[in-house]
Amino acid sequence: MQVIDLENNAFTGAISINVGQMVGLATLRLAGNDFTGAIPAQLGNLDNLRLVTLEGNNFDAGSFVPEAVCIRNPFIVVTIDTSISCPGRCCTVVAV
Repeated sequence: MQVIDLENNAFTGAISINVGQMVGLATLRLAGNDFTGAIPAQLGNLDNLRLVTLEGNNFDAGSFVPEAVCIRNPFIVVTIDTSISCPGRCCTVVAV
């Protein structure tokens, strides 16, 4: 599977750590839901990942994009809102 698009579906709960096992995943669109918890560090295992949308969710305070996501994927684009921190330069803050 290369694309998972779950944007704007009112999904709740945490993002499964098993997402890190989807080795062929290139696009993960999760914006506009009600996901909670932390952003899984396992996203950093996905070498083919090029786009991740995370804005508009309810992640835990202090949530951050795992640094490995930006390091392993130098051409990745990660969209976030101001409630999420990003240690690398791969993130773009978008208005929600």
